[in-house]
Amino acid sequence: MKISKFFSALLVTASLLGATQSASAAEEVIKSGFGGTSQPIAAESLSKSVQSQLHGWFYHNNLSPQAGLQTTYNFYKFTVTYGSSYYIDINQTAAGDGSTPNVTYLVFKENGSNNVGWPNLTGNGYMPRQYFYLEPGTYYFGYINNGPGLVNINANVYYN
Repeated sequence: MKISKFFSALLVTASLLGATQSASAAEEVIKSGFGGTSQPIAAESLSKSVQSQLHGWFYHNNLSPQAGLQTTYNFYKFTVTYGSSYYIDINQTAAGDGSTPNVTYLVFKENGSNNVGWPNLTGNGYMPRQYFYLEPGTYYFGYINNGPGLVNINANVYYN
């Protein structure tokens, strides 16, 4: 009897530790700056109808010109099963030195082709909304800081 109580207690403790570990893992994904379904802080401020159109998001703080091409390949990759329209809202700001951000954004198809992109979006704040159409396939985003200083970027991707 004592042994079964011990194993029951051990099982409950292991379950609780597993739940705690899963929550920590979820927090780590959020801190990484990429997400496939929601952006917890920014999405709260969006209307319900816009939230339902939110496909995913990514951000990068203190992106340096020396960092080269950065991608969301390991964090935010998505599959399009039939041709679909999307749009992306981008907010980019200088991260300290006051220089004007200049960033190129790309959408890559997993087979290596560059499907669409927006070169040299220059300016502080929200950039003009960019619309794009994707054929069936698996995609991820890329971005490059072409400017002289550090940049913070935040991008939300929506179904159109």
